[in-house]
Amino acid sequence: MLGACRKENGTEPVPEKPSPDVLVYIPEKMSHGYTLLAPLNSKNVYLIDKEGFVVKKWEATHLPGPDTWLLPNGQLLRAEKLPNSDFSAGGSGGRIHLFNWDNTIAWEFDWSTATELQHHDVKQLPNGNFLLTVWEKHGLSEILERGKIPPSQPLTEMWFDKIMEVKPTGPTSGTVVWEWKSWDHLIQDFDSTMPNYGNVSQHPERIDINYNFLLQGGAANFMHINGVEYVPEYDQIILSVRNFSEIWIIDHSTTTAEAATGTGGIRGKGGDLLYRWGNAFGYQVGQLSDRKLFTQHNPTWISNLPNHGGNLLVFNNDLEDANGEPFSTINEIKLPHTNGNFNLLPSSALVPSDYAWTYTQQGLYSKHLSSALRFPNGNTLLCEGDKGLCQEITHEGEVIWKYQLPVPQGSLFKVLRYAPDYGAFHNKQLARTGQLVE
Repeated sequence: MLGACRKENGTEPVPEKPSPDVLVYIPEKMSHGYTLLAPLNSKNVYLIDKEGFVVKKWEATHLPGPDTWLLPNGQLLRAEKLPNSDFSAGGSGGRIHLFNWDNTIAWEFDWSTATELQHHDVKQLPNGNFLLTVWEKHGLSEILERGKIPPSQPLTEMWFDKIMEVKPTGPTSGTVVWEWKSWDHLIQDFDSTMPNYGNVSQHPERIDINYNFLLQGGAANFMHINGVEYVPEYDQIILSVRNFSEIWIIDHSTTTAEAATGTGGIRGKGGDLLYRWGNAFGYQVGQLSDRKLFTQHNPTWISNLPNHGGNLLVFNNDLEDANGEPFSTINEIKLPHTNGNFNLLPSSALVPSDYAWTYTQQGLYSKHLSSALRFPNGNTLLCEGDKGLCQEITHEGEVIWKYQLPVPQGSLFKVLRYAPDYGAFHNKQLARTGQLVE
């Protein structure tokens, strides 16, 4: 197969020989298309073919912040990192950019202040609006009034995540048309004089402000949502909450006012959690050793695929084997819902009891970042973000494509691949020039 040729959208045939960055190449088993790469230490975004050659490049003025998508209309959606001394944590952003195919800017939207900052993820909704993950800062007096146990080490603030839906209104403007705040759904069992006092294990729909295993009681970055997925079938939002080692599901069908309460919306639960999974110890059930998720990233809803519709795929970052050696896994979770309805039981570790499918390999490990994406043919594209290493595997675990980002000390938030008939490529020329990612 290495000696074969193919034609690229009206160009002359080019040899189908992979670049030096492609370490494994079995094209007859691959899910074909173009792979989107946004190195975290680069202001460039690249689209590469399966042989590892660049077919499209966008140039920006800021580093990624860090999420990047290619939209069906051919625009590049990119979060970007703005200087902000009030928030210093991985995944910080502050600006959303929409680039046209010709690299001109279609929309620029900033959300970066002394008290709030866009971070990690941005997602376009079917209505054209955008979901943003935002840190919202609260001072010591505020968190003590919410029943936070006085910290044993200096702590002057905590950051609580919120999800905003923004509608573009002009080239550099947008209106917040919906939001959900974790701050509105806190519970604690420390101070009975506070209105959010309650039995934490009896209320898994609420968020324990005093859960602090990973934070050791002192870190301001309380939740660290690192991924957002939208489920159009049920108008729900899936959140990957790193510092709880859980995925949460909330209802998007609420109004903003309903999202601040426990009533309203299609499911009648307002902004309370509809479902959570991965670490029941986060709501005081079982032991920490019972965890199934370990600072996971990139929740991906698998829809309209045979035998997998309604399942969730995650990159499970930071497990340890019997010898204490770290490793990562790719896990598929069969979510226990009926037409988007979940049964969130008190004092119970929620079903499922284990993964529906799992994959790992010798040396597979990334403590941070990373992603997994399922293709219609059953293959999975995974990214070890810390290493900038991408692999496509069959469902049986065979590695059929491996790509090493050639950028020195390069890392990736995630990796995406778009099929050749994806809408963004309609009437576009994708001829390679021989250029590699740099």
